Amino acid sequence: MTTPPEGASGVPFSADSIRQKLETLGLSQREAARRLDIDDRSMRYYCAAKMSVPSTVLMALQHLETLPEYAPPLEVVPELRAAFEVADQNSRPIDELEVATQLHQALMRLDRQLTLAERRGAFAVIGALRFMSRRMYGNPVWDMYWQPLSGWTDSQGTVHHDPDVAQADEWTISEWSQRARSALHPVLRARYADLAWEVAKFRAAAAQKTPQVPAPIPPDRDDAVLAIDAYLESVQRTLAHEVFDAGKYLGRAIELAASLRDSDRLQRAKASLFAYKAACESANPAYPFWLFDDIVWEQRRVLGLSAEERSTIVIGLERVLALRADQTDPAHFDPHSAQDAADRLGRWRGLGPPDEEAEARRAAATAGHAMEAAAEHVPGLSAIALLERQAARYRNAGDEASAARVEQAIRRRAPEAKGELRHVETRFEIPKGQLDKWADQVAGATFEEGLQRFVAANLIRKGQSEAAVLELASTAMLQARIPIQIMREDGFSSAVIGSVDEDLDGRAIHHAASVLAASAPFVNVSMVRFREKHSVDLERLLAWLAQSPLFPDSRLALVREGLAAWFAEDWVKAIHILLPQTEAALRDLLARMGGAVMKPDRHHSGFQSIGLGEVLSHERFRTQVPEDIRFHLRVLLHDPRGINLRNEFAHGLAARALFDRGIGNWMVHLVIMLGLIRLVSGAAPSTAK
Repeated sequence: MTTPPEGASGVPFSADSIRQKLETLGLSQREAARRLDIDDRSMRYYCAAKMSVPSTVLMALQHLETLPEYAPPLEVVPELRAAFEVADQNSRPIDELEVATQLHQALMRLDRQLTLAERRGAFAVIGALRFMSRRMYGNPVWDMYWQPLSGWTDSQGTVHHDPDVAQADEWTISEWSQRARSALHPVLRARYADLAWEVAKFRAAAAQKTPQVPAPIPPDRDDAVLAIDAYLESVQRTLAHEVFDAGKYLGRAIELAASLRDSDRLQRAKASLFAYKAACESANPAYPFWLFDDIVWEQRRVLGLSAEERSTIVIGLERVLALRADQTDPAHFDPHSAQDAADRLGRWRGLGPPDEEAEARRAAATAGHAMEAAAEHVPGLSAIALLERQAARYRNAGDEASAARVEQAIRRRAPEAKGELRHVETRFEIPKGQLDKWADQVAGATFEEGLQRFVAANLIRKGQSEAAVLELASTAMLQARIPIQIMREDGFSSAVIGSVDEDLDGRAIHHAASVLAASAPFVNVSMVRFREKHSVDLERLLAWLAQSPLFPDSRLALVREGLAAWFAEDWVKAIHILLPQTEAALRDLLARMGGAVMKPDRHHSGFQSIGLGEVLSHERFRTQVPEDIRFHLRVLLHDPRGINLRNEFAHGLAARALFDRGIGNWMVHLVIMLGLIRLVSGAAPSTAK
C-alpha cells in the first residue's frame, strides 16, 4: 500500500495506539512496515509521535489482527465475567459508569498483570461502559454518536483519549454484539448493541476513504434494532439511573429508528417519549422539561407530529412558564426556567399560524416580568447582570417601553453595584536614585532626543501586554478562564472579555489599560525631568510642534489653548481641548496615507468626517502605522475593553475623576507622538530622528 496523507480520514490517532497494536501483533516496526508496504522511516515516526498516525494505517494493523496468525482471541477472565453477571442480574436501575468502576475493581483484586488477550477482553467489557453519549457531550472528537470520557495531551503534544475507539477492532465488535444478545439488563443490552452498530459504521466509513484497506466487519442492522428495543424497555421499566439517562435513551432510540427508517419502532419511541414526559410532569412539575423538548424539537420532522401532539407540547410549556414565573410560589419560582420555557414556546408557536405570534409575545413578556421581579431581590451586581440581558431581549423583540423601564432600573441599581466592588491596592517602592536615573535617561541628551525617548519609554506595546497576560494565565489558571465584564458609571456593561484562550486580544487590551493607569506616575516623573532638563515651556513645545504636518496653524491655535491649560494644571480643560484635536490629526494622517476620510451624509446630502473607530480600523492605517502605536491608540482612545477615552468623553459618559493629571499627561504624550510622525512620499509614516 502507499502511505496516505496524514489525517486522511479526519480521525487523529496517537503513537500509543500504534505501539500497542504492534505489541499485540508481536511485530517489530520494520516487519510491520513491510507488511503494510510503507517505508521504515514513516513507521518509526508514527511510533515516536513525530508524525500523526493516519487511521488507515491503524485499520490495516487491525485487519492483521483478524488473521489467525496474529489475532489473539479476546479473553474475559472468570472474575470479570462473574462481576458482570452480578451487575447484569440486577433488577434495579444502573449507571454504566458505576458498573464500569465495579468491574474494574474486580480486576484490581486479581493482583497480577493481565495478559494481552485479557486486556483486550477487559476493554471490550469495561471500556464499552465508559464511552459517553454525544447528546451530553461538547465538541465531538469522532464523527459518531459515541465519544471518549476524557482526553489529555502529553508533553509531546500527542492527544490521548479514554476510551479510545482505535482499540475497538473486529473482535471487540463481535464481543459487543454477542454480549448484547446475552445480557439480561436492558441498559447493558442497549449499550453493547449500540456500540457494536455505531463503531462498525464508523470503521466502515473510514475504510471507504482508503480502498486499499480491506473492508472491516460490516455493521449489523440487528444490533441497531436490539439497541432501540432495549433503550425503550429501559425507560418503560424505569431502569434508567436518572431522568437525564432516560432522556438520552429516548433520544437515541428515535435517532436509530429514523436512521433505519423503521416506522413501527419510530412510532413506539414517540409514544414512549410522550408517555415518559407525562409521567415526569405528574411526579414532579419542576422536572427538567428541556430534556423532552430538545428531543421532540430536533426530531420534529421524522416524528411527524400531529396537531394534537403539538398542542400537548405547547400546553406543557405553558404550564412550566406559569409555574416558574409565579412569584407567590418561592419553591418553584425560577425566572431562568421561565425564560427558557418562553423561548421554546416562541419557536413552537412560530411554526403555527400568524395569530400565535401574539401568544409568543405574551409568553416572552411573562418571563421578562419574572426576571425583573427576581432582580429586585438580589444584590446590585447580580441584579444588573439579570437586567442587562432582559433589556437586550426587550429591545430585540421591539418592546421599547419595556427596554426603557429596565434601563431605568439598571441606572437605579448602579450605585449599589459600585458599592459592592472591592478596591484592591498594591504598594511598591522604587529607590529614588534608581527612579531619577531612569527619568534622566528618558529625558535624553537633547530636546529632540528627549521627545523621542519620552514617547518610546511610555508606549503601551502589544507584544509585552500579550506576554504578560499569558504569563499570568500560567499561574492564575481559574482567573484566566472567567470572563471579565466591564461596568460603566451608569451601571451598564461596556464590554465583556472572554477567557485568555478565546479572547487574547481582549485580555491584552484590558491588561494594557491597567498598565496605562499604573504607569501614569512614571509618565509624570519622566515629563517633569524632561521639562527641567531642557527648559521646556509652552512656546518651545509649540514651536517644535508647528513643524509637524499634522498640526497646521488652524489646529495649532486650539492645541495652544489645550497645552496652556496643561502647563497650568487645568486637566479638565486640557483634555477636553486636546482630545478632539488628536482625533482630527489622526484623520489627517490617514488622508495623507491615501485613505478616504469623508463619507456621504445620507440625511443632508453633504459629507461628514469618519469617526476615530473608522480611522483606526482602516486598511491603510492598519498596514502603514506600526502595530505598537495602533495598539496604544486603541487602549487609550477607542476600545471599550481599555480606557476608551474618546467615546467616554464624546458621549458624556466619563466620570469627573477620569479627567486628572494622569490622563492629562497621556494626552500630551499622544500630542508629542503625533508630532514626531513624519510622512515620506510613497512610504509609511516614520518618527522624526
